[in-house]
Amino acid sequence: APSIESNVKKLKAGRIDAFLAYWPDAYTIFDEMGMPYLPHTANTPIAIHQDALLCRDDEIGKAVISNFNKGYKKIEINGSLAKIFAE
Repeated sequence: APSIESNVKKLKAGRIDAFLAYWPDAYTIFDEMGMPYLPHTANTPIAIHQDALLCRDDEIGKAVISNFNKGYKKIEINGSLAKIFAE
């Protein structure tokens, strides 16, 4: 399905029994649809995938990775990252 919302609609219509989604996005969709969160196990996900950033191994790619890492560390230290995950 093209979206979490369409999966929710298919679930409600009985066309599917379950779906997988990135949990923060799913919570947002449930809130936007004005519905309670569907039964799930937030503390025991089926899969966990670590995010990664990949660039070419050249000067520009190395600069992109370095700048990203500096920015990430900054928001981690100042609490912005925790705030993003709490929303």
